[in-house]
Amino acid sequence: MNVPPAPAQYLRDVWQQILNEFRREDDRNAKSDAFNRFGGVSDFGSALRVSAVISPAQITANQNDYSPNGLATANVLRISSDAARNVTGLGAVAGGGLLLLLNVGAFGITLVNESASSTAVNRFAIGSDATIGAGRGTHLWYDAASSRWRMI
Repeated sequence: MNVPPAPAQYLRDVWQQILNEFRREDDRNAKSDAFNRFGGVSDFGSALRVSAVISPAQITANQNDYSPNGLATANVLRISSDAARNVTGLGAVAGGGLLLLLNVGAFGITLVNESASSTAVNRFAIGSDATIGAGRGTHLWYDAASSRWRMI
């Protein structure tokens, strides 16, 4: 029997149905806690999108306990400064969480390690000072167990 090869679109549709079934199964098995965080392993078959992005006013002085409006629920913090500036701590996040910090300005912003200028629960435990260059970023995780921001 001579069967013509399957069209590319048909193959894409079949694979998409298989991937969709895996996603449905993952959704059925997902468990979330009181903070609406998922436990266990999550595999994102497509792009992960975040919608809690904040872009506060430009930093014009060194910042202690920096906590712009919306930080507590933000996934992405876009910051800029008018010169090289220090940030000694960020507002704590109840229950912990991940934050993508992006320097969208033209000057470096230094995260100062364990600075006494910020309240203990807002400090960075990152080993040493870290400068986030212009156009660069980093992931931070608020470690609720030790009450510190950690760099990933």
